[in-house]
Amino acid sequence: MTKDAPSLDLTSKVRTSPDAFFSQVSDEIVVLNLETGCYHSLDPVGAAIWSKLATSQSVEEICAQLSKDYKAAPETVQDDTLEFLGKLVERGLVIVD
Repeated sequence: MTKDAPSLDLTSKVRTSPDAFFSQVSDEIVVLNLETGCYHSLDPVGAAIWSKLATSQSVEEICAQLSKDYKAAPETVQDDTLEFLGKLVERGLVIVD
């Protein structure tokens, strides 16, 4: 993450940035950062995470839902989700409250 980005952990509350415009395309989501003009494509799992960002939720809440939905080990889901959300924060697509 950038120096100015807040730290991200399981207790962090996250939501989509107002500068992020997105559209569903098949089973993926395409996100445009209106500030930078950069497009980002999210695969189905990324799209599932993105859909959970409509309201500010803790990373832990998101991970619990994903672990249940995908029947995956909580530790793996937490590690992968924190990494993914960290990238979205760096790209200005997600805000840590």
